[in-house]
Amino acid sequence: MDHAILQLWGKAEHDAGARSFHPLAFHLLDVAACAEAWLRVSPRWLDRLAGRLEVDRDALRDLVVVLIALHDIGKCARGFQGKRLELWPEVLGTCPKDPLSVRHDAAGLWLMKDVDELADIAERILPELCASNRDLVFQASCGHHGEPIDGKEIRNPRHDIGRECRKVAVALVEAVLSLFDPKLSCSIDDRHTPLFSFALSGLTVLSDWLGSNRTWFPFRTPSEVDDLDDYWNHIARPSAEKVLKESGLLPARPAQGQGLSDLFPTIQAPTELQCFAGKVEIGDGPQLFVIEDMTGAGKTEAAVLLAYRLISAGKARGLYVALPTMATANAMFDRLARSYRAMFDNLPTPSIVLVHGRRSLVEGFASLPSRLGRNEDTDFEDDDPSSTTASAFCADWIRRSAKQAFLAQVGAGTIDQALLAVLPARHQSLRLHGLSDKVLVIDEAHAYDAYMGEEIETLLRFHSALGGSAIVLSATLPAERRTRLVRAFRQGVEGPSWTASAMAYPLVTTVSGATARETPLALREALERTVDVQRVASLDDVHAIALSAARAGAAVAVIRNTVDEAIASRDALAAEFSDVVLFHARFALCDRASVEDDVLGRFGKDSKGRRNCILVATQVVEQSLDLDFDVMLTDLAPVDLLIQRAGRLWRHERGLRPGADRPILHILSPEPPDDGEPRWLSGLLPGTCGVYSNAALLWRSAKALFSAGKIVSKTSADLAAVESGEVRALVESVYGDGRLEIPEGLQAAENESEGMHGAEKVWAAQNVLKLDRGYDRAGAPWDSDTKVQTRIGEEAITLRLAKVEEGRVVPWAEVGDGADWRAWALSEVSVRKALCERTENPANLATAIEAAQQDWTVSEMEIPILVLTRDEKEAWRGIVSSRKAPSNRIRYSPTAGLELKASWA
Repeated sequence: MDHAILQLWGKAEHDAGARSFHPLAFHLLDVAACAEAWLRVSPRWLDRLAGRLEVDRDALRDLVVVLIALHDIGKCARGFQGKRLELWPEVLGTCPKDPLSVRHDAAGLWLMKDVDELADIAERILPELCASNRDLVFQASCGHHGEPIDGKEIRNPRHDIGRECRKVAVALVEAVLSLFDPKLSCSIDDRHTPLFSFALSGLTVLSDWLGSNRTWFPFRTPSEVDDLDDYWNHIARPSAEKVLKESGLLPARPAQGQGLSDLFPTIQAPTELQCFAGKVEIGDGPQLFVIEDMTGAGKTEAAVLLAYRLISAGKARGLYVALPTMATANAMFDRLARSYRAMFDNLPTPSIVLVHGRRSLVEGFASLPSRLGRNEDTDFEDDDPSSTTASAFCADWIRRSAKQAFLAQVGAGTIDQALLAVLPARHQSLRLHGLSDKVLVIDEAHAYDAYMGEEIETLLRFHSALGGSAIVLSATLPAERRTRLVRAFRQGVEGPSWTASAMAYPLVTTVSGATARETPLALREALERTVDVQRVASLDDVHAIALSAARAGAAVAVIRNTVDEAIASRDALAAEFSDVVLFHARFALCDRASVEDDVLGRFGKDSKGRRNCILVATQVVEQSLDLDFDVMLTDLAPVDLLIQRAGRLWRHERGLRPGADRPILHILSPEPPDDGEPRWLSGLLPGTCGVYSNAALLWRSAKALFSAGKIVSKTSADLAAVESGEVRALVESVYGDGRLEIPEGLQAAENESEGMHGAEKVWAAQNVLKLDRGYDRAGAPWDSDTKVQTRIGEEAITLRLAKVEEGRVVPWAEVGDGADWRAWALSEVSVRKALCERTENPANLATAIEAAQQDWTVSEMEIPILVLTRDEKEAWRGIVSSRKAPSNRIRYSPTAGLELKASWA
């Protein structure tokens, strides 16, 4: 029957009418060979999955390869073969008059379910499973095009599938199975099927992407090879070995015996946390470490060292660091790129990747070498291949999309990209597959709301279920949040429940198997300090303190909770002082990068010329940026965020500080009233009420900080009274079970906030995938990964800023390489949609705007252009509108960003 089944095409030329094709049988074997080759170099992944499924690893390997070989069996269908009538196979009978169309993934699932002979084969392969769970397994194999199959796709089997197709499909399946061990003996239990379906789906997608690449698997005709055994052993398998090398998927082995000083040579005296990371026992099974320590304690370095030790112990082959924002991800990528090569042997070359939607604009990533050099089987051309500080590298195939990016051995990116692995986003299973073999490091774990918190817990549940280990980092994590994170991770491995009990600080919670340990640590001596807290009653007083300190030579930070308030403070301060810098999120990307570089240059660890200047900023300075100020003034915010802000005050040893004799956190806030009037904050800080809507939370934060009068960073053995000002005491007084009692007047606001908090968690729980349901279409609808929501909040719109030059509409950003796509991307700025739904450009520029967009992609065409023109004062202006604001005037500058008002003076 080989000759007949080789008539079926599996891949064809894109040009209609071309008669060149790759037989379906060959394609099935190409993909199976890629799966087999990947499993050969990933024995620990296979061991972990076999352990969870309670089956023999070799039997599991054979089963997985067979199931992946059948991934495209639906291409036997009449509806698929009829897409290209010039390639119609005689074995299927009379050629239809008109082209046909059917989804071959849906046809494959229908064949394996509804054709008796194929259903019998499915039962022979999976003898222990009930019919519905067998369907779930084939859903994972056949549904490899980004999402589970809609079972309603096949409405007319006679037309879509065809009678002859059934016979040919049976013959093809039998022919493929004959190449493998005919005595498949992997008996997966029904209760493990959902987990297996997710694991199988991810590897199927990866194998199909590799096996469909014509560079590695050029079309072969039956006249060249007419024997499947010959094709399998002499073409498919050798080609798959080459694929792993050239794609960058061949994993580098961990370097032997590396310590903290090898990974980070500049660290001379490790902190106690870093020493703990270097010696803590690595137990059996997936491991979780929740690390709570102060900003500046070296948590990142400790996490990398711990990840290296987990990799060396066979718990993973790499790591991914997930962060709250693109800016923090960029900074982390830069740090990892300088050190990650020390974690691995030089050959083969391990890839490092940046993962977020704007990574192509980040020079440090975009300029990485991506192609293998002289010895292309192993390495690109390092200046010194024997050096442990060899250059950063990212293989070309891996860097092509954010979905493939998780296949790199090392990565840094936003938490959102990782969360897409547990949301109904297309190709989520490939992300999940890539992450499952990584140590997942979640930084700034305190920075997420209830909605994202639920998503993160789901991610940890999936990650541990697939054998992954994780490290969670935070300076201010409430005990209740720690409990939820640990419980989620243990649910993935079907472990017992757990409740946090230790209130020491710093603290590391270690989860290994059925054991959970809470280990108190000592705070780094240099971090032991007291930051005084002083309430400031008016904004005028804030500005006066800032000006006085700056004139005395201090580096001053003024942190406002909204962009508009930050701009207003900048204007007020700049009227009386020459050196005022503004930093917020409402800049075009090109200008934000310049401002951020300036801020780091002025106020960073190794800053120069940091004196006599004021930075007015929003929350962008809270997370991961290594900034250091002499004087800080801030709007009231939740207590954990204020502690984060205080971590940027007197952060590094600098001797005498001008303008300040001790660190003081000045907080703009009214006195928290005893009667608890719900709008107690709105008169002084109206913007804050919009950003942080829980009036009771803000009241508790103010009450705790003002009653303590200080933030004390010290080693704590247990929970102290809030008056002590100790970090743990302050956080638990606001978020913990024993939190401060609020006045009766705030109880309604508290109830409303808790209701919203609960609703967010329920909403997230409805949207995330369910581990116990398996790779199935039930639940939320599936969509593109660019459209699936990872966060909730006020909706924003992206604008592309433009200007007119010689009658042409050109991007605001100017790039030296002349790349228009890059210039337009760097000209983007995000604005609240409530203020800006449409741009109102001059009518006479319509043709020029169309010309500017002529090379844009379909998705880019959804982004409106806002043309800026100069007014008589040489300011750049534009007009936008929305239902709430029919005519908003925009003013933009590279130093102030985007401002909106109904009118300008």
